[in-house]
Amino acid sequence: MSQIWRRISYGDEKPEDIEKEVLEMDDSPKKTEMIYELATIYGKMYKQNDMVRLHKMAIDKDYVQSMIELGKYYDRENIHLDLMIEYYSKIIEFPYLPIKDMKSIIRNCLDRLIHYYKFKSKNPEKMKYYCLKSIQFGYFKYCYDLAKYYYEVESNVEEMKKYLFIGIGNNDISVIKYFGDYYLNVEKNEDEMVYYYELAGHIEDFNDSGDAYLELGQYFEKKNDYEKMKKYYLIGINKKNSLCIFSLAKHYQYVEKNYHEMKILYEQLIQHDDFSSIYQMILYHMDIDKTYSELMKYLNKYYELYKNFNIEKMSMRMGYNVSGYYKSHENDFFKVLSYLYVYEEDDDDEKREKYLSLAIKKKNGPDTMFHIAHEFKKVNKLDECEKFFLMAIENGHKKAMYDFGNYYEEKGDSENAIKYYTMASENGYEFDLVQIKSIKE
Repeated sequence: MSQIWRRISYGDEKPEDIEKEVLEMDDSPKKTEMIYELATIYGKMYKQNDMVRLHKMAIDKDYVQSMIELGKYYDRENIHLDLMIEYYSKIIEFPYLPIKDMKSIIRNCLDRLIHYYKFKSKNPEKMKYYCLKSIQFGYFKYCYDLAKYYYEVESNVEEMKKYLFIGIGNNDISVIKYFGDYYLNVEKNEDEMVYYYELAGHIEDFNDSGDAYLELGQYFEKKNDYEKMKKYYLIGINKKNSLCIFSLAKHYQYVEKNYHEMKILYEQLIQHDDFSSIYQMILYHMDIDKTYSELMKYLNKYYELYKNFNIEKMSMRMGYNVSGYYKSHENDFFKVLSYLYVYEEDDDDEKREKYLSLAIKKKNGPDTMFHIAHEFKKVNKLDECEKFFLMAIENGHKKAMYDFGNYYEEKGDSENAIKYYTMASENGYEFDLVQIKSIKE
């Protein structure tokens, strides 16, 4: 505890009185240090104006700790960014001062300066300057940004490769992948791309992320080279990369139709409450397997998971904010509610009506009616199908008008087919009107 703080805490003195006493002292390093201490105390007392005023007095004497504190304050409050830049720039000129954690302070200043010039003022020359400064301090975090700058701004391949190699020497995965992308897209050398992505994968072995293997698997999947695709997805799966598991499961589901292997992989993810895998199993049991009990199991699992989903808890478990992931399944949840309404036992009307009500809340009513009409058509419950088509049409759903016309055309009812096709056309739904003409003929 500092002497000034002790006087305030135990001596019942006011900081304003101590400040007058300090300012009357002759200039000396001790006086500057006391001004800094008083500024810190004002900050703890939420007297921000007094804090800023005294820090500026100390800064006039080149007191680095005040530059650090005031720079952090302006940065945090997002005000006076010109002064923040000025202070952070001065701080990195004093790297060897005997201040606790000075190395960490220098790096933080460099991070903030580079971030400012990269994203806020968008000044690539200044960004480059501080990236180079960071390397002078043995801080190799920005080799990727330097390499990208030299290639994309100055078209200097030699300098780009120089900083890529420095980054590779420091196991910078983003640099290694950038090198791989360069060889693939510029020099058209797939072998070199694979080499650098595999190198990135070996470095990732230390944290078991498997992201590089995921990207290699996705690359070969787009090329329809399924043998190599499987090779890299399987390596990623050994690293417990969930996207590798999901990608290979979808391949088995939609390309190879290997449902046994598909189920094994999806179940690995379902154990961890993965929405996407549960939804794919719903589609599988609806369209392929058609086992009612299994379909209801996954429908109810999805419903319960979504209903009880705790974004904060899930974010902590996964290490990032998953609200975007949750929201991305809003549309799937609407469909799941619709499926539950259609496939739930007919005698449980109260439960079915609850699902219908929730579905309408998740998506506008006419779209819900339209979707449910098609689900009833799939299971050949035509009375219910017609009921929901008409409900959607009454609410102005143009596609429902057209599809209901198509429904009657398939049944051979040309009168009603023409009626609803004409209604769709008159309401602005675009399709080939020859379709109506051919029915009349």
